[in-house]
Amino acid sequence: MSGTNVYHAVEYLTPTDDQTVAPGLVEPTAWNFDPTPAVTAGRGYGRAIPDLGTNGDPQTGYLVWAPSVGGLAEYGGTSFVDPEMNGSTAVIDSYLGHRVGFWNPVIYGAVGHGVNGLFTNINIAGTDNDNIYYTGNPGDAYNEGIGLGQPDLARVASIFGEVLPF
Repeated sequence: MSGTNVYHAVEYLTPTDDQTVAPGLVEPTAWNFDPTPAVTAGRGYGRAIPDLGTNGDPQTGYLVWAPSVGGLAEYGGTSFVDPEMNGSTAVIDSYLGHRVGFWNPVIYGAVGHGVNGLFTNINIAGTDNDNIYYTGNPGDAYNEGIGLGQPDLARVASIFGEVLPF
């Protein structure tokens, strides 16, 4: 599939100082910020990660009632997104009346065969539309930062219910 082995990236942050936090482990402690970095292109090999993207940002993710912190708190990350995708799969299973199983062969097959509208993707290269590192692959369905993109669950459910030619 186009885009799964190429990337475009920008380096906004460059470490300028570091400290040893454990034997053999050095972490940056200070950074230089470049608001207009150059776009770097390259090729990768192996498994494409991630497969899709959802909102895991703690600042815009999920509002949770957490009495331990005194009320409402914002959280995010894979600990929220993974159960969300599992729940979405359960709803799709219920809607179709059968388990859909492993998504990847179906979603990559559908996108690779030109099925449109399954994912919202950012595929514009440049520093104005990125995720702080990966910027998108113009014209490609896959983006190193968000995979195929954010799923339109109704459309994804529809392809699991179809007999597909792949």
